[in-house]
Amino acid sequence: LIRALLWGDRGGLGDEVEGSFRATGITHVLSVSGLHVGYVFLALSLLLMAIRINKRYWMLFLTPALLFYVALTGFAPPVIRAAIMLLCVTAGQGLHRERDALNQLCLAGLVILVIWPAQLFQAGFQLSMGAVLGIVLFYAPLLYAYEKHRNKKRVHYKIKPGPVVQGLVLTFCATVGTLPILLYHFKSFT
Repeated sequence: LIRALLWGDRGGLGDEVEGSFRATGITHVLSVSGLHVGYVFLALSLLLMAIRINKRYWMLFLTPALLFYVALTGFAPPVIRAAIMLLCVTAGQGLHRERDALNQLCLAGLVILVIWPAQLFQAGFQLSMGAVLGIVLFYAPLLYAYEKHRNKKRVHYKIKPGPVVQGLVLTFCATVGTLPILLYHFKSFT
């Protein structure tokens, strides 16, 4: 189970356990994704901050570490996408540039398609790109609309969305982004 969670290796799980994950709609937990790359990035970032490395030089450490993790996971497209996007963010911080998630997503998609054009027709690639696209396009506007509606009659004290609301909105946005792909490939959705 730990191998499946960390590297996406489902070989030793068995059909019964994998079927249970599928029946409950949480098979994505066993798929290595951007969340896993985020954990690696967070651990390395904390280490680099602890030893006081200037953010301008983080790329020197993060690039080989993320490439190593991408190789460990078997070059899964969601991992490549997340690694490219995180490297863009890090490079932008080092160069004092604003981040643009849509451009980062497009760059990651183009790099993957230049290397493996057939990925365009793979469900994993489409789900990864669709989930992030849904988040990029809808997350901030939905949170803004929620905050605006919630604070319509408040004058002095404004309520910000908490982590529960943010998590629900994030999940909703990823679901909206993946819904057409799930319906097309699997004829169902969770």
